[in-house]
Amino acid sequence: MSIDTDARLEALLVAGVLEPVDVELALTLSAMSAQGSADLRLAIALASRAPRDGHTCLVLEETSREHVVSDDGRVAVPEHLHWPTPAELRIALSESALLAPNDGVAPIVLHDDRLYLQRFDVLEARLAQAVRARLSVKHSELSDEDVARLHALFPDDPAHGADRAQRDAAALALRSPLSIITGGPGTGKTTTVLRVLAALLARAPNDQLPEVLLLAPTGKAASRLTESVRDGLARLPDSVLEPAR
Repeated sequence: MSIDTDARLEALLVAGVLEPVDVELALTLSAMSAQGSADLRLAIALASRAPRDGHTCLVLEETSREHVVSDDGRVAVPEHLHWPTPAELRIALSESALLAPNDGVAPIVLHDDRLYLQRFDVLEARLAQAVRARLSVKHSELSDEDVARLHALFPDDPAHGADRAQRDAAALALRSPLSIITGGPGTGKTTTVLRVLAALLARAPNDQLPEVLLLAPTGKAASRLTESVRDGLARLPDSVLEPAR
């Protein structure tokens, strides 16, 4: 790794907040800008870190010293180091030639208070477009077979681990091209999703089975998801898995 960095980046690197790739990206991009200030490098490095925290961008208003913490929850910026305000970061970004113009492409993109690496800006825009397209599709109606299958999958007996609220959510999922199921740990999200998938697969003809993709953010999460799916499918009654003829 290059040693040509400032004290703040070095402190965040030592604290484990940043990784070498974040610093190298900040140094490389900063070198491309005639106005490559230390504040610009810091903003780029923090934006590079954001996806590892589950965010597509860096929110400038959330860059105070107290927001930058190590894995154990400690503030990672030593008190003796100057820390820029969001306004100072905006100035550093606005003075740089790295920002994407309104009709062009550049390494970093600033939307209001959100700083993106160009790749994540494009991916978020594509996702938003796909969501809007799905939301524009009219909801379909449930068939009598769908209703009967949902009652079999989500009986009113709590002993089966399902209830009417889950059945209503599943019914909406069958009718809509886009559904989001949320809830805390142990609330039945995986169970509900599996039964929705069972209902979707059962309503499809044998020669037109839909493709199902299960995604997870990490390899460990993918292993847990695979295990949960297998366990959940094994508990489903065979009658609800019979496909349409």
